[in-house]
Amino acid sequence: MAVLGRFCWYDLFTPDAAKSEAFYGDVVGWNIKNMAPPNAPPYPMMLPAGAQAPIGGMRGARGHAAWLGYIAVDDMATTMIAAQDAGAKPDGDPQTIPGVGRFIVMKDPTGATFALFKGADDTPGSDARVGMGGIDWHELLTTDPDAAWAFYSKVFKWEANGEMEMGEGGKYRMFKKAGGDHSLGGIMKAPPGMPGSAWIHCATVPDADKALDKAKSKGAEIFFGPQDVPGGRYGTFMDPQGAVFSVYADT
Repeated sequence: MAVLGRFCWYDLFTPDAAKSEAFYGDVVGWNIKNMAPPNAPPYPMMLPAGAQAPIGGMRGARGHAAWLGYIAVDDMATTMIAAQDAGAKPDGDPQTIPGVGRFIVMKDPTGATFALFKGADDTPGSDARVGMGGIDWHELLTTDPDAAWAFYSKVFKWEANGEMEMGEGGKYRMFKKAGGDHSLGGIMKAPPGMPGSAWIHCATVPDADKALDKAKSKGAEIFFGPQDVPGGRYGTFMDPQGAVFSVYADT
């Protein structure tokens, strides 16, 4: 089950799954279990504490680690065409997971990587905010915020849901799914020195300061924070395998 137009799944591509499992299990509090079918390659999946369903998985990578977010769509072929017409480029061919659905990895017109996902189960999912340990915020740091917004609002019908001025960083534009009642993330200009555009996904934790301290003690590099943001505390780090991730806590 997935909510159309929302990020619905997350894969961490990592060169060392065991180290990534230990790191995120301690920092975010996820229970990580291999949930691959019998005779299939291992696929550790991430479950927030107390949750029955996973929110993502871990896959092998040869280089540094990276996160990939999947956006739920109702028609893979139509959305692929719309995305390409709007300037996106496919990164490989569509893939089918029997009994699960189809996906394709793409790059938006500014170079940020994302994936489309069409589930085999068309039962609508809940549009409510996710609970503790879930990923409920998604930031696009991009070389061209206006071009990025034009793309995502056209292809996925995302709607603007307020904005903030970020000084030299320009405008921080928040977005929601079409007809949604809460923001799903924000789009802003990538900081100087950042090599291109990228999505950064954010998990809700009980205490952002403690999570960042723990991340640093386990070898992460803190990029931002902890800092007060509207409604809570927030920070971003690069994990020991090279993937960038954020944490947030309500205050």
